[in-house]
Parts: sequence; C-alpha cells; structure tokens
Amino acid sequence: MAFKNEIQFKHKSDSYTLTQVINMLNSLGYTSDKLSRDEKAGIILGEGIKEMIQQFNRDFDIKDQSGNLTDFVLSKIIEAGKIIKAQSQLKTLNYFKGEPNGMLDEETELAINKFKVDNNISKIDGKLDKETINLLDEKIDVLMSLKGYVPVKIDNSEFTNFYYVDQDGTLTVSR
Repeated sequence: MAFKNEIQFKHKSDSYTLTQVINMLNSLGYTSDKLSRDEKAGIILGEGIKEMIQQFNRDFDIKDQSGNLTDFVLSKIIEAGKIIKAQSQLKTLNYFKGEPNGMLDEETELAINKFKVDNNISKIDGKLDKETINLLDEKIDVLMSLKGYVPVKIDNSEFTNFYYVDQDGTLTVSR
C-alpha cells in the first residue's frame, strides 16, 4: 500500500512504489549512506537512491549512469530480484553452489537446467519461466514445512527472502 505522497512507477501491468524499489535494491545488496528521510519515505528520488541505481547500473553493465529510474532500469532490477530469489532457492535445494548475485550467469543456468531435468520440466534452456519459478516456490515450501515452518508473505519481501513462522510464532528468513 502506497502512502499519499509516495512516488509510483508503472512497469507493464504492475505498479511499484519508490519504497519497494529501495527494498528491491537493498535485497540485491545496494545501499547508500546518502538516503534522506524523504527518500526512505518514498516521496523524493534524491542522491541516495540515484547512487544505488548507479551502483546497480555499473554492476549490470547498463550504460546510463544518470541514476534515473527508467523503465528499462526498473525492469532490470525486477529481473535481478527474481534471479537472486531463484539462486537462493536453488542453493537451499543443493543445485546452486555459488553466492546469489542476481545475475543469470553460466553457473545459474546450469543449476536451473539440472533442476528442470530432475523435475521433468521439458524446456531445458537455462531460463526462469513461470513453471520453474512456481515449482521452486513449491519445493521450498515443502522443505520448510517438513522442518515445521509455515510460509507467510510480508509486503516487499517477494524478491529475495522467504519468511516462515515456526510453532512458537518465531519469524525465520530463509535465503
């Protein structure tokens, strides 16, 4: 839910608040000491957020270093968030050995393909399609439920972290 003055970004059929974009960048490891109170509240796109976007753009070889949040940059942040989530899941399931970084590299593609083969997914192309993403989510939910945890969804957590509550009500984050 967006606050009254919070900046909104449209991407395809979805809408994202500036706070959600900051959370996505944080989940990918991007931070800034320059974030102002207004930026954290999502009402201005200032120097702190621009610095985080510039860091992201450098790491993902995006030529635009203005720090502006274009539709292209937003789509790359969303894509990297989905990849880092899948890398974390594949690591939990012992398919991925590296450190989740949000990049669809050769090691990630090999892990995706092995997962697809083991789970009878016919399209072995190293890509994250909806079927693969849904099956990864299911496998993680089953694994965590076997450990006695119940999955819970918390706003802004959909990109990297998986939250679960145990029988005592303790919140756990699984990456």
